[in-house]
Amino acid sequence: MEISEKEHLTWIWVSRLGRPVNKIIDFLETEYGDVQTAFDMTMRGEFTAAVSEKTKLKERLCDLSRIEEAKRIYNNAMDSGMRIINKKMSIYPGYLNEISCSPAVIYCYGKLPKEIEEERNEKLPMLAVVGARNCSSYGYGTALKISRVLAGLGVCIVSGMARGIDSAAHRGALESDAYTVAVLGSGADIIYPSENRHLYDEIKNTGCIISEFIPDTPPMRNNFPARNRIIAGMSQAVTVIEAGESSGAMITAGLAGEMGRDVYAVPGNIDNSLSYGANKLIQNGALCVTSYMDILVEMGLYPPDNKTEEIHTKEQKCQSLSDDDERAVFNAIKNGCYDLNSINEQTEIPFGRLRSILGLLEINRIIARNYDGFYYIYKAKN
Repeated sequence: MEISEKEHLTWIWVSRLGRPVNKIIDFLETEYGDVQTAFDMTMRGEFTAAVSEKTKLKERLCDLSRIEEAKRIYNNAMDSGMRIINKKMSIYPGYLNEISCSPAVIYCYGKLPKEIEEERNEKLPMLAVVGARNCSSYGYGTALKISRVLAGLGVCIVSGMARGIDSAAHRGALESDAYTVAVLGSGADIIYPSENRHLYDEIKNTGCIISEFIPDTPPMRNNFPARNRIIAGMSQAVTVIEAGESSGAMITAGLAGEMGRDVYAVPGNIDNSLSYGANKLIQNGALCVTSYMDILVEMGLYPPDNKTEEIHTKEQKCQSLSDDDERAVFNAIKNGCYDLNSINEQTEIPFGRLRSILGLLEINRIIARNYDGFYYIYKAKN
């Protein structure tokens, strides 16, 4: 769909008129028929009686500096190769368009979910996977495994590209050569955290980077609750894997509930503060996730026979330690390296990848972890 520069400028302009932006858009469409006509007429100083009564809004509509601002935003987006998508475009995310607080404009890199649906000629299941930044190896490994398997079955994994669980969710999807969506709390051109540059580039090239914030917007604290509503709004359901009591993941889960989305949670150790959020959600009625099959069943998705065989093959690969890094970690623990730092020194595997491997080996009962955080070779109890 070809959109003119004028239409882009109009939607950027209207998206910056104030809050709640959707009520302003509805009001202008009621008065003028559509946003483009509202833009043209107000630029000529032609105001309806109802618009004239709204003094503050009329002042904003008359403020020509807002047009210049829209032009700067448009040029910055074009210079960075960013796409500008307004909510009236057919490729605007469908689930997101259902919520009352949907952004008027989003800025993105890559293909949007609706474009993937057109290519596949089928509906794309959308699942958010969120959780703690400072997660445990168990949480990281669980997020990686669940996301890898579900993405391999055609589910789009949506997350926020933060440290910890978010990164594991995206990484799991990418390991299945699957499509994933990252929603940022900064401009779509800002990589945060900076250590996720490689992950950002992979998602940008094969998935989608989305933000409602204009180009060059830094990752300010107040941006993230707004980012979380988009994660929840884009998805059919939200899965929480490790979350503190007042964490962003819990905010996302709460927003999902308010939007009528399903909420799933992976249970955790009751002695770990990171487990509080997920366990509380389960206590309050969220689906208790004990395997990826729980999610498939709840979402009404069942793996075809050929895909099921593919999943089993991947799991067997982990269990047989065919991966060089997994074998190196196993041997390091076997030879007396019991904590994260010593395993890292022995194997020279980066911490992010190392946590992922430890989590996978733990899930597959190849290694286990004591309460003190030390790892050892798993031994089945008689």
